[in-house]
Amino acid sequence: PVDEDGLPSFEALADGDVTNASDRSCPSSPDGSPRTPEPEEPSLLKKL
Repeated sequence: PVDEDGLPSFEALADGDVTNASDRSCPSSPDGSPRTPEPEEPSLLKKL
């Protein structure tokens, strides 16, 4: 539902379950570094 902002991906990455995010964006990059549609991406990457 919230695919417009990529919220499910953000939550999945923050929770550690990158399977959902990687499958919806980039299966070759589970950490989601190549995709940065929202400003929250670098933030969650820093916390990781």
